[in-house]
Parts: sequence; C-alpha cells; structure tokens
Amino acid sequence: MPCERVNLQRASQILDVAEHHIENYGLLSFNVSSVIAESNQSTTTFYKRFKGKEDLLVCLFLRNATSNHFAAIEAQYPNMTLIERFLLPIVLSFEMAHKYPAFLLVRQVSVNSRVWKMADERKVRLFKQKIDNFWRYINQGIRDLVSNGDLVASDEEILYLTQSVTFFLSGCLNALECGLIDTQFIDEERTKVFNQLTHLFKGYQWNSEVSYSAFEKMGMRCYMYLNQLEQQQQDKCLYCLQHATG
Repeated sequence: MPCERVNLQRASQILDVAEHHIENYGLLSFNVSSVIAESNQSTTTFYKRFKGKEDLLVCLFLRNATSNHFAAIEAQYPNMTLIERFLLPIVLSFEMAHKYPAFLLVRQVSVNSRVWKMADERKVRLFKQKIDNFWRYINQGIRDLVSNGDLVASDEEILYLTQSVTFFLSGCLNALECGLIDTQFIDEERTKVFNQLTHLFKGYQWNSEVSYSAFEKMGMRCYMYLNQLEQQQQDKCLYCLQHATG
C-alpha cells in the first residue's frame, strides 16, 4: 500500500484514470469499480496498491500537492524577492486550481477527516506533512519579511496573518469553483482576487509594497513552470515520490 518505485507504474495508471474520471464526471459518479475497469487493472492489483476509495483520494491529493513544487520553482527562479517568495504559494494555488480542476475537487473532499482517516496510515502521515508544509511555507515567508524589515509584526500577528492567508485561499478557491455566485459579487479576474488579498494586509505595517506587478509576475512564472512539467510529461506519482520526505 505505501508508494514504492517497483509498483509505481500500475498505481500511476490507476490514478491517471481516477483523475480523468473526476475531471470529466465529477466526484458523485466516481467509484472504484469504474476506475479499475477503465485502467485495465484487476481488482486484486487495485487493492494491492490502495486501501479503498478514500486511500485513492488521498493519493490524488499527494501527487498534486501544491507544496510539491515550491523547491523546484525556487530553484528555477533563484532571484525571487522575499515579497515574490511570500506570494508563491498563494499564486501557485490559483494556477493549479485553474490547470487541474480535478485537484480542487479532490482537495475539498480529501481534507475531510472522515475521508483521510480511512486511508493507509503511512499515506496519512505524508498527507499531514504536505498540509503542514504549505502552512509552514507561508509562515516562513512572513517571518522572512519581518526579519528583512519589509513587514513589522509580532509573533502573534505573524501567526494570525498565516491563518488569514490560508483561510482566504481555501474560501476563495471554493467560491470560484462552485460557479453559483453572481458575477456582480465575484469573478475570476486577477485584479479582484488581488484586491481582496490586500485587504488581509491592512492593519499591518508594511515597509515594502506587495504590488500587483509582483502578483502578476509570480502568476506568469507559475504558469510557465506548470506548462513545462506538462510538456516534459512528468509522471505525477514519481514526482510525488521524489518529494516525499515523511
């Protein structure tokens, strides 16, 4: 059941089909039997690699986790400013939600404790780690800004801003994905998303501006990075395994 290189190919095939199935038919019609049939795998093969539907959903999250990509993007753009580094997880979340709509659905479901608690415990440990890595990256980005003098904030304010940014992302991504809210209230224009984000920053003393140009610049970098991964036909399971540290 844990991810291993020796059984990665078949697991990857199953997950590819599951991701395609969710993207085209949604989560309500998603079931193990259809995934097994469409991936041309046996039921025995499936259950050698996955504990069940919940385990499969957690795996889909793991191989698409936003935090998988932070180090690679930093290496590709080593001259990022601290402001740009702070914006990276925020902008990348929106770019990935746009490029991989199935992941947004998987994320909404897999983080429910009734789902991830039914997954393989070794995958759950990695699942928790990747969630924590996302929060830590945002928190460290804020701490670096404070250390550099770009932002004045106490430890308590740093924690509160970390929470605010993360909660904003979760709510905003869900609101954009649902498609129910009239465009007079919300739409996908970058400027409106950025303007809402900057409201979170009010009440803090900023010595350096978090500008729209920096937001757009990181958006283009993340877009180009994700396109490069796609062009390289990077195996998502292998990429996830390479970035697993837990």
